[in-house]
Amino acid sequence: MAKTRPYALNTGSTISGTTQIGSLAIGVAAQDYSTNPGGVTWYMGPDEELGYVIAVPNESEGKPQFWRSSALTNESYISIGHTVGRRRGKLWPFADTQDFSSWCTQSGYSSTFAYEAETISLLSRMDVRPTNGLKDLINKTIKDLKSEGIWDKDDCRYFFNLHTQQASNLNWKSTGYTITAVNSPVWTAYSGYTGSTGKYIKNGYNFHVVYTGSGINFAQNDGGIGTSVIGTSNGSSVEMGATQSIIVDVSRCVEITARYGPNLYANVNSRNSDQFVKANSGSTGTYDAVRTASNSMTFYKDGSYFGTKAVSSTEPPDLECYFLCGNNYGNPNYYSTNTLNYGRIGGSLTSAQIMRNKEIVEYFNTNIMNLEYDPDARALFARMEIPPSTGLKNLISKTIHDLKATGLWYRDDCRYQFNLHTQQASNLNWKSTGNTVTVVNSPIWTPFVGYSGATGSYINPNFNLQNGTNYKQNNATIGIWQIENFDTGSWLTIFQAWDTFSGWTGMYLDKLGSNMYPGINMWGSGSPNVTSLGTVGLHTIKRDNSVNYQYYYNDGSAITKVYSSAPPINYSPYILAGMRNGSAWGTGGNKAVNNFFAGGAYTDADVITNYKITKYFNDNIGVLGSEIIDQSQWNQTGLTWWSVVYSGWTANGTAVVSDGTNAGAYLYKTGLLTSGKLYKWDISVVITSGSMNLYTGGWPNYINLRTGTYNHYQFTYNANASYPILYSMNCVCTVTYLSIKEVL
Repeated sequence: MAKTRPYALNTGSTISGTTQIGSLAIGVAAQDYSTNPGGVTWYMGPDEELGYVIAVPNESEGKPQFWRSSALTNESYISIGHTVGRRRGKLWPFADTQDFSSWCTQSGYSSTFAYEAETISLLSRMDVRPTNGLKDLINKTIKDLKSEGIWDKDDCRYFFNLHTQQASNLNWKSTGYTITAVNSPVWTAYSGYTGSTGKYIKNGYNFHVVYTGSGINFAQNDGGIGTSVIGTSNGSSVEMGATQSIIVDVSRCVEITARYGPNLYANVNSRNSDQFVKANSGSTGTYDAVRTASNSMTFYKDGSYFGTKAVSSTEPPDLECYFLCGNNYGNPNYYSTNTLNYGRIGGSLTSAQIMRNKEIVEYFNTNIMNLEYDPDARALFARMEIPPSTGLKNLISKTIHDLKATGLWYRDDCRYQFNLHTQQASNLNWKSTGNTVTVVNSPIWTPFVGYSGATGSYINPNFNLQNGTNYKQNNATIGIWQIENFDTGSWLTIFQAWDTFSGWTGMYLDKLGSNMYPGINMWGSGSPNVTSLGTVGLHTIKRDNSVNYQYYYNDGSAITKVYSSAPPINYSPYILAGMRNGSAWGTGGNKAVNNFFAGGAYTDADVITNYKITKYFNDNIGVLGSEIIDQSQWNQTGLTWWSVVYSGWTANGTAVVSDGTNAGAYLYKTGLLTSGKLYKWDISVVITSGSMNLYTGGWPNYINLRTGTYNHYQFTYNANASYPILYSMNCVCTVTYLSIKEVL
């Protein structure tokens, strides 16, 4: 059923039965607005069941103007917010829903966006309020759970990875069953609780007491528990639950053990001896155990069906739920060393709800890292002379979080991304304050791209292989991401450390480009060549024994080379050149890199994971930034958004066209750019004749365009040049796409 409300422009006193925001009157009382109460004309707003409605006063027409988001979601609300903001003179996008809502209020505009009542209640119980972005994420999560029918089935829901420990201990569903930490298990913001011997958490939720009470969803034949696990524990450990032994072979059990040995163990209201057991390849994942009938239990991992066991139910155990250990008649046992970031107790969920619940939990856990930064990310930001943009901070923090979650972070001694926003930031070792890159003979560095070399120029990460904490003779990994195809006219060294008296580590390409020569901790003699599988991408070399080592290209299978190990040499490898006995050597060429890392030995699975994490970073760093010109603006029919100097430019709603009649016809937009900022242009153009320049703030910040698609980064540093320009010099051309983003 449609839901609308009346609006009017009112510059007088507040009209009875209405609320007033700026010059907008909004009807709230049930009255006949067609009679124009207050002596003003009333207009019905759009259907609020279909999206959030924003109303602004249109003084020139004497009535309200309406916008509505495409859906009742945070994303669509922000999207329509950017449109409204631009149309009403705001040049910069909004950070989050609260930023937009506050701007509406300050501007005298009306917005129907509001937090769920449950969100407001939860936020009120937090000693330290979260950021606006985290508030939005919490509200979206609750709203999604309610729309899927999951929220009403919960008795307890926890996210252990909020901004403070106190907030992480709260039960989202009610004021009861708050988490108590026993013996100080490790809690990490935006990560969760990590257990160890004697350390666990509990919530006071007695399965049997609540089952026999009222207003509770968990029941003997209709109950479910769930948690999200990060870790590799496969010992005798329990993630959550309780087991009550009545007499010999008579027990009541509710429990999830992610992995004991090779198996998952789980139970919902049955005897301990009747628990479900199935081989499980790894502990990390989201787990659900449900009972929907008196004669069977069903189990899920990562939202997908994992198995069923037909077994009769028992009453729930007369014990409270423990997390990170078992509760054996009130005695904690089987301590887990995993990390938990989420927990749930309540009625049973359907298979479709379990998949949606997994997606909602996964979305929350992923995006909280995009809102709040990892401590090591914050330490890295502090070492950057120019802070990165919010988008780049989020990407860096997510990358570090993913590396930690998979254990790779703790095996690395050094890790670099050479494609950050400034050269100084690109030279930093992510893992520590040491091993900052030294640049020799000015190799070319390009923001968001990386380093490219030439004869005599290279970079030195100053990572002495002999001094590695994790990097050892028979326990070592080293790798690099190449971003340009190799020049095949000469021998090319990508990176190398060679002591002619003791050994070498590195990789180079022969002059025909048909063979790669990767090596790690090996004696200097021999030719460890492999047929080149490709040059652009990630090259990883790993040694975990004294007899052989493995080379990997991207996420492909290992190629094993049988060469005895040698101790790591007492030098740092050089990148984009060879290093022999402390001096650079080797022929330069057209080669470029954006990532380098070294540390302890990776497994085959680790190599694939590292490739995916690094690829995600490299794929996404080039698309960061706040878009300040988008497709809906620049190609508006009649060029109403642009300012035009001389004639010859037209727009048809899908492209902007220059007819070439003027030698100096240009489009520009004043007040859009800021001096000292870095901007990214994405532009596609087809040029028939003449030429066209693209200016970022004026001379000398320009490039000359040819037919093609361009991704161009440019600083603007002229304080008087605050506008982008498309400058046609008798150019007959069609611009089919244009976007400008501020990235720094």
